[in-house]
Amino acid sequence: MQPLVSVIISSYNHASYVAATIESVLAQNWRPLEVIVIDDASTDDTLRILTRFNGALRTRRLDSNSGGPARPRNAAIAEALGEYVSVFDSDDLMLPGKLARQVDFLERHPDIPLVFSDFENFYGDGRRERFLGEDHQPFRRMKKLTLAPGEYRLRGRESFETLIADNYVGTSGIVMRRSLVKAVGGFDEALCNSDDRDFLFRVMRRFDVGYLEEVLHLRRIHSGNISSRPAALQARQVVYERLRTLHNGSSLSRVARSHLDGRLAELYFCRGYTERLSGRRARALKYYLKSWFLRKSDVRIVKSAIRALLPY
Repeated sequence: MQPLVSVIISSYNHASYVAATIESVLAQNWRPLEVIVIDDASTDDTLRILTRFNGALRTRRLDSNSGGPARPRNAAIAEALGEYVSVFDSDDLMLPGKLARQVDFLERHPDIPLVFSDFENFYGDGRRERFLGEDHQPFRRMKKLTLAPGEYRLRGRESFETLIADNYVGTSGIVMRRSLVKAVGGFDEALCNSDDRDFLFRVMRRFDVGYLEEVLHLRRIHSGNISSRPAALQARQVVYERLRTLHNGSSLSRVARSHLDGRLAELYFCRGYTERLSGRRARALKYYLKSWFLRKSDVRIVKSAIRALLPY
């Protein structure tokens, strides 16, 4: 028999999208398959939409909204029975054959615990664009061990250090062994965003991962994307500050350390900008100084700090 695959979907106020997402999952040609949807206390029509799929999936509604996808993801994983787990967002679409393609890869490479694929962003106006294009130069330059046409092994250390410079993994592109969560821990529920990146950092510090260069899902771009919320900036800052604390010393290469400092400098600069717009000049100056400490050659930071000191 083929191994059971559990598709876990965290959903909050995605009544406009979640039905199409579920239909794309149920249309997969992989069996056996279980679909688990955790409704993160939605206030829209999500509950009614989910009742349309009674018998085809398992659902649970959280009593209160968690503020991010980590808690519902962990709740779904705790209920999952599959040997393999697909993490999928409730506004994205699976393309035909996605699960079969990724599970087949993991079956053939038992020492690799996680595989991800490329995908396309799609917009309300019908535009579609491939994600891992020219904008992802660190990923494109990274060494990849070819296992078969379009299939690659990414060595743990290099994939980890490249992820610092370039967020090259889409959450909905991940299929992993359920045992991996026991090995590295679940998604960090203290983070309202970037819990997926934090999880991947923990995975890549210990394991090689797989990459399929074909497009296997579509990521919907819209104004309600979690990553576009202001709190997401602070969550990303927390993730990269943790890395800097954890790897304070010689555990990172010089290039990776430079990328990490650059990431934090940009995050601090953006925090300073948002604080200044909100009229909190002292807090703005604090973040501009933190940014300047990491990137002293950036004149833009100095100019912004001066603006924070001047009266409006």
